[in-house]
Amino acid sequence: MTLAITPDQWQQVLAYPFRDPKWGNKLLLGSAVILTGSIVPVVPWLLVMGYFCPAPAAGDRRRTVAPARVGRVGAVFTDGLKLFGVSLVYSLPAIMLMVVASGLWLAPSFMLFLAPTVDESQVGMWVAGMFGAMALGWVVMGLAMLLMFIALLFQPPAMAHMVAKGPFGAAFRVREWWRILRANWAGFALAYVIVMGLAMVAYSAKMVLYVTLVLCFLLPFVLAPLEVYLVMIAGAVFGEAYRTG
Repeated sequence: MTLAITPDQWQQVLAYPFRDPKWGNKLLLGSAVILTGSIVPVVPWLLVMGYFCPAPAAGDRRRTVAPARVGRVGAVFTDGLKLFGVSLVYSLPAIMLMVVASGLWLAPSFMLFLAPTVDESQVGMWVAGMFGAMALGWVVMGLAMLLMFIALLFQPPAMAHMVAKGPFGAAFRVREWWRILRANWAGFALAYVIVMGLAMVAYSAKMVLYVTLVLCFLLPFVLAPLEVYLVMIAGAVFGEAYRTG
């Protein structure tokens, strides 16, 4: 599969997961695993991520869609846990800033609680401090969102590099995967467009079902296969972008 912006190539990208003869079984299995998330949180998503993670190091490109790992639940879970770990580490600075921003937003509530004990001469300073804390919270949250956006851009090549090399630390050997990203930046850009576009379609479908009283009960059963399909496409296009680079 080549990443080119033509109608034919778009069709190939969207149909890529269905080339696997067992795509139906794998889609149903992945959907069933995601549905169990209402009972056992997090773990089902780790299994889905681990199973459909990009495997660009393999010569067989089909592994970028569906690695042959049926029966190796432990290995699948480990792969998913490693991918989640990479995402968490890259997102950690943004998450920490979000916590700080939340604390700044909550600060006025504590200040109001303590307000009766404040001397009248300090009321102006107290009010300025309250609004200042809220304003600073918005600034910190904006910086956090910027860092999160940067982290989301860097996570796919870092994850693909870890999958290709094996060790968890490979995701943080920035100099290695940065050369691959630079060599095929257009391919990675197209991969981002594809994944984000499909995510928007899935979100739109969710909202349509959510506001429809008759069909809202179908929401989990529609979203589960859509989410699995999105993970399959993401693994395929980012794995292929990495392999090409």
